[in-house]
Amino acid sequence: SETLAAAVLPLLTHPEPDVRSEALSAVFVLWRLSEHRAQAKDMLATDRHAEVRARAAFAIAATSNEETRRNDALMLLNKIENRNEDAEVRRAAYEALMLVFGCTDFPDTVTGFSPEQDVDWAWLNEVRTMLE
Repeated sequence: SETLAAAVLPLLTHPEPDVRSEALSAVFVLWRLSEHRAQAKDMLATDRHAEVRARAAFAIAATSNEETRRNDALMLLNKIENRNEDAEVRRAAYEALMLVFGCTDFPDTVTGFSPEQDVDWAWLNEVRTMLE
């Protein structure tokens, strides 16, 4: 409902990262309120907490469409390729990118995610080539 969304949207800027993370899930993954996507993109780019950036990657994937797919994919690719980014954020960006392109063969991350070993770099190169 609009009333519930109006109550949850301000939580995207809450001081507690857990609250921001849950708000991202509700607004974008559950309700798919794509009109607020710019906020999710900002959070992926700038939030201080890795768990929030990781959740923002899924928010972007959940609200991606034909018009936004290219820019969404490029943003996620840049996160995956950023060796200075937290491994959990890189994993989330990789899985989010797979979702954007309809892939569901996610790496087994139970034992810990290693971008060097768990990312299909050849596929990423194909995606980047297709987008450029």
